[in-house]
Amino acid sequence: MLYEAVSSFNGDLEDEETMSWLIKAEFTVLRDAFNLAPESDDCVHKVAAKLLNLYRTGRLGHYTLDHAPSYKRDNLS
Repeated sequence: MLYEAVSSFNGDLEDEETMSWLIKAEFTVLRDAFNLAPESDDCVHKVAAKLLNLYRTGRLGHYTLDHAPSYKRDNLS
């Protein structure tokens, strides 16, 4: 599912608005994959915590994680 969200993106990575759209799409897919409620106030933080836990335990391989921007709940829906 995450692959589909990323591979369907054909915008300009240098454009802040289109990059923001991609990040929102990725967080939405990850939120669904982690079975988190979309109405949760801190769903972005929960997704980030779960990703960090997978990264720390070596389940994501050798990927580097970038800082996740702060979004309000209504911006992700």
